[in-house]
Amino acid sequence: MNTAELRRLVDRLGWPGVAGIAGLVAALLLLVAVSGPMSIQRAELRGQVSTLRDQLRLDGGRSPRDDSAAAQLQRFHASFPTVPTAPDWLYQINAAAGRSGIVLAAGEYRLDQRGADTLRRYAIVLPVRGSYGQIRSFVEAALAAVPSAALDDIELRRDAATDAVLEAKIRMTLYLRDTTP
Repeated sequence: MNTAELRRLVDRLGWPGVAGIAGLVAALLLLVAVSGPMSIQRAELRGQVSTLRDQLRLDGGRSPRDDSAAAQLQRFHASFPTVPTAPDWLYQINAAAGRSGIVLAAGEYRLDQRGADTLRRYAIVLPVRGSYGQIRSFVEAALAAVPSAALDDIELRRDAATDAVLEAKIRMTLYLRDTTP
């Protein structure tokens, strides 16, 4: 195609037609430039997914994973902290109280030594005084800091409706794994 024929074609299409053709050519070039690397990346990701699936099936490459109910229960119990770590977790609860502006002056702590249970229950009763916001903040912080703790009950009492300070009795249970055979 010579220059004269090209000029007649451009005149016939007009500027909107030429712009449309240029846009199509640019889109095709962009598609080729982007799809090539993306197909390589897609193949690499598929290989990684396959490898990860194999690792999950083999439980870290050591042995086939046992998904029986007994094995699942054993893995669940193993996720809990052990009884000897109780002071560390109680320290975390006390620290959460301090961050919330609450002083834990006293408390009742009792380790439940029931029969052949794998999990032990550490019953905690904490009498506290503070504003509603402080008490709520303390409970939220304590449960976030101690994942094996559960809130059993909160009793709130106020002497008069206008009092800003509440008296609360917070009952929690700290679940711990027994380490004795």
